[in-house]
Amino acid sequence: YDNFGRSASLQSDVALIGAVHADPAGKVYLFARDAAGIWREVATLVPSGDDGGVSWGEWTAIADQESLISAFRHDWTPAAVDSGAVFRYTIWPLLIDGFETGDTSAWSNTSP
Repeated sequence: YDNFGRSASLQSDVALIGAVHADPAGKVYLFARDAAGIWREVATLVPSGDDGGVSWGEWTAIADQESLISAFRHDWTPAAVDSGAVFRYTIWPLLIDGFETGDTSAWSNTSP
């Protein structure tokens, strides 16, 4: 099981759903509601690098044009085991600029 729905955030026509046990590190799924009112998955977000077991997506939040995704077992250094982190991303300009087509390279991680 991947624990899909462990966290969920919704604002307007955008939702983030965490699945902390998906793959080795966890995943966060980005959904957007289209003009017909149908919710569609537009991206799957995973932590960069070899971050197995970080519990990516344990908590998610959306406010204004940004989202927060936690990784409470993220290791900042080898000595800082399971110290945790929260990552901030910009959402809406990406959805407007064609991100809904699945171009995940457009995500902007502004602060680990």
